[in-house]
Amino acid sequence: SLAKFDLRRAEAIIDATPLPSPLDQSLAKIVTNLHHYKPYLPDALFDELHCNTTDLSLSSAPGVGSGSATLVFTDIQGSTAAWEACPDEMRIGLGIHNTIIRQCIKAHGGYEVKTIGDAFMVAFASPEEGVKFGLNVQEELLRGDWPENILRLHRCEANGLWRGLTVRIGVHAGPVDVQVNDLTGRYDYFGNTVNKAARMEGVCVGGGVAVTREVAAALPGMVLRDTVVIPMGKTKLKGVAETTYPSILLPAALRGREAHPDPVSPTGSIRVRMDRRA
Repeated sequence: SLAKFDLRRAEAIIDATPLPSPLDQSLAKIVTNLHHYKPYLPDALFDELHCNTTDLSLSSAPGVGSGSATLVFTDIQGSTAAWEACPDEMRIGLGIHNTIIRQCIKAHGGYEVKTIGDAFMVAFASPEEGVKFGLNVQEELLRGDWPENILRLHRCEANGLWRGLTVRIGVHAGPVDVQVNDLTGRYDYFGNTVNKAARMEGVCVGGGVAVTREVAAALPGMVLRDTVVIPMGKTKLKGVAETTYPSILLPAALRGREAHPDPVSPTGSIRVRMDRRA
């Protein structure tokens, strides 16, 4: 209900938080408009706002001040076909998916930049947290309370390697240009690092986490010891000048996914499909 989003508390947080002047003005304008239009807006809008504004200390967003961040992009594989096959269940499934993503963002100290359809753009302070987020998402998706038709559509396997919606995740780290979006009052990220992270999601296979060589090199040994690493070999990313040598990562709990047919595209395993990209 509307009570979940406390506009007075939002004002108090903004007043008490040291923010860059443009951001402070943007947030104040948003809250003022919400006060005015609150009686006419649907409860669902405020439910969503509550999810995304539990921490209004936006000055802590990765890259603000430092000029570098780890960017992560996620996207549901096969979502178009799923929406056509079972739209009612996909509405429920998308909510489950979004909840899992946001819980993992919070658990790993990420900053939700924006959503585009069923895709998320998230910023992290380090490659380690960005990768841990991605691996965590892949494990938590298996535990989702998915509608029966989504489970049936994705031909979930008894071996526990695949269950529910299948998500691609791409990660890259480097210099970023961080700016306040005047419309949303939130930070947005620009530059080659963002473009490369988005392209990494595009070359990934559902169920995995694609990382650049720079990200893999920055990971502590402890993370790599608990992770399945599948080198993709020499890869050309669209719109990126230099050649990339990415890898697909899987959590140790999902070891075997690299050789097992993925449920959305059962004609090839993750490893086979990686070999075809090389």
